[in-house]
Amino acid sequence: MKLELSMEKTLITNTRLERARFLGTDIKRQASRNLDKIITRSNGLKSKSPPSGNIIMTAPIDKITKKLLERKFLVRRKGELIPQSIPKFLVLPVKDLIIRFRSILMGFLNYFSFVHNR
Repeated sequence: MKLELSMEKTLITNTRLERARFLGTDIKRQASRNLDKIITRSNGLKSKSPPSGNIIMTAPIDKITKKLLERKFLVRRKGELIPQSIPKFLVLPVKDLIIRFRSILMGFLNYFSFVHNR
């Protein structure tokens, strides 16, 4: 296929030590709770298999919060995040206001529907 890697765009990460960000989600390998497993093969030989762990995908809550702060949906007061009213939405009829809110909420929920911290 003659593909080439771009050094600026390529990040090789040990997922056991740090998270990798891909398509807006954080990917990390969760440590296995089991120690090395001993596998007995059909011919009677035994071998050790290293624990593999599970892949965990999470939504980057800090990035989502920052985006909501920038768009004035949240405001930070005394270290707390407080939902902020949007004056331009106040003139909308109640039905349209609910539709607008649900479209924003469902956009986040649908995009991050597969993550562990939904």
